[in-house]
Amino acid sequence: MHCHPAGQIILALEGVGYYQEKGNQKIIIKKGDIVNCAANVAYWHSASSNSRFIQVAITGREKGETIWFESVTDQEYNSEPK
Repeated sequence: MHCHPAGQIILALEGVGYYQEKGNQKIIIKKGDIVNCAANVAYWHSASSNSRFIQVAITGREKGETIWFESVTDQEYNSEPK
C-alpha cells in the first residue's frame, strides 16, 4: 500500500490487473483502462492472480516522493473484485 503526494495516473497496456484504495473494494483494470489515483490516497495495484499486467505509471514528484505503508495482505489480494 502506498500513496503519492502529487497523485498518479496508471495506463493499462496489456493483461489484467487489480487496483484498490484503502477501505474500498478491489477493482479489475484491463487494457485501455486509465486510473487516476488521487493525491495522498493510499492504494495498491498489481497484476491479477492469473494474468500478467503491463502498465505505465505517471507520477509527479513536485510535492514529494512515494509514501509506503503496510504490505498488501493475502486476504486483500485474494478478495473478490468489483
